[in-house]
Amino acid sequence: MSQGALDTTVDITSNKVGLAAKWAITGEIIAKIASPLTNMILARIIDHEIFGIIATINMVTSLSEIFTEAGFQLYIIQHEFKSKKEMHDYASTALWISLVIGLAMFGMISLFRHSIAAYVGSPGYGNEIMVAGFSIPLVSIISIQQCIYRRNLNYKPLFLRRMLGLIVPFAVTIPLALLGWECWALILGTLTERIVNVIVLSVNSEWKPRLYVNFHYIAKMAPFCLTTLLSYVASWTTNWIDIFITSNTLGSYYTGLYKNSQATINGILAIITASMTPIVFSVLCRYQNDHDKFCESMESFTEKLSLLLLPIGFGTLVFRRLITYIMLGPKWMETSDLIGILGLSSVLLNVYAAYCREACRARGKPYLNIIAQLLSLCIIVPASYFGAKAGFATLTYARPAASLTLIVFYYIIIYSKLGISPLRLILSTLIPLGCSAAMAVCVHFLKLLSTGVLTDFLIILAGVLIYGMLIYLFPRSRKVLIEVLDDLAIKSLKPLTGKLNNHLHSGRSLWWNRSN
Repeated sequence: MSQGALDTTVDITSNKVGLAAKWAITGEIIAKIASPLTNMILARIIDHEIFGIIATINMVTSLSEIFTEAGFQLYIIQHEFKSKKEMHDYASTALWISLVIGLAMFGMISLFRHSIAAYVGSPGYGNEIMVAGFSIPLVSIISIQQCIYRRNLNYKPLFLRRMLGLIVPFAVTIPLALLGWECWALILGTLTERIVNVIVLSVNSEWKPRLYVNFHYIAKMAPFCLTTLLSYVASWTTNWIDIFITSNTLGSYYTGLYKNSQATINGILAIITASMTPIVFSVLCRYQNDHDKFCESMESFTEKLSLLLLPIGFGTLVFRRLITYIMLGPKWMETSDLIGILGLSSVLLNVYAAYCREACRARGKPYLNIIAQLLSLCIIVPASYFGAKAGFATLTYARPAASLTLIVFYYIIIYSKLGISPLRLILSTLIPLGCSAAMAVCVHFLKLLSTGVLTDFLIILAGVLIYGMLIYLFPRSRKVLIEVLDDLAIKSLKPLTGKLNNHLHSGRSLWWNRSN
């Protein structure tokens, strides 16, 4: 396609793209905010062991769902089709293949459910795994329907699906948990949400599946889908290997502590990252053939993310007990150290590694992500195993520390294969890193004066002010932070950011003039 044709397409669809972005980002943010709130309630109702058992069940079903989706969704989104009919034919073929795989996975899980339950560290819960497996064939339908909507930039039905899905925990999961169903409450809640997704997406879809399978299409999709599948499996292993080791070594109780701590931290960080990552990927794809612009974009996005996330990471470490008390409740306090360590390590991974993954994808080299994950697994697996063998306290530090090796491997890969300078990425974050660390030290000493939860909140506000004042001392970081706040459309801060922008462009600040 010529450059002129591309520009014309962008102009024609600019309103549609803007509308799609609005629905997509709004849905993601609301969903990411609601998820930690739901978990806050369930953590106070359901025992640690049940969360551990559910973690092992989800481990089994999530792996099965990866094989069910098999990369078909990404292929249909990214591939250029000759006509809408051809796209629909590809979608029908992908659906039936995916559904066959899904039913086969469900059949194997049902047949060997008790052996699987014992293998993953939850003996006696085979029936629960089988019932949870009902969601696997549903994923076949959801994933294909979802990719059609995304390809057509029709995000409104996906937003509606999100919103109805948020009602399920309050209508099904929480009431059943209050009745004492605990494990079944979480399983039935997930199944109900999947059924709702199927109904909403099917009713609003312009594409209706028909009984059509083209083996030529299967052959064309196979290379891409197999590569994507391998990437997903590597990612799944990175995310779940520690749960498998913990459940078989320490039992369901500590697995529940560990997994729920992970879910809490991921839920908090996802509020910010979920709306930014798709934008980063789109921009990097646009500049994939312009190396200088590509590197500049990487540095810019990394700097912006560091300004937002690094203070959160250091703050989570300092206020780990308060966060645990608020997000999970008093019976989870023994996991507060893990919350703090995971908070900081997850932030560092998001700032220094997440966009490296998007860079590899944008350059059309997703296999580099597989290599990075496999190399990191060589460190994570022994660290998780020996850490769990030594006890939960050791695992608390060993696993998050091992995960940081992913940053090292990604930096080696992007330098050698993509020509991106890791040093420039690190330098772009030095000011936020230094300000965040200084803020954490100040807040740590202020916290010695704390007398309770209310005082802690006042100290958190003081920490925000300290960080803001430190950033304000550096003109470039100050300007970037203002741009980030504008991009996030925080309306309550718009007047302030506008004044700061005017103040910035008017020349030296009053503080600077007085100091000179």
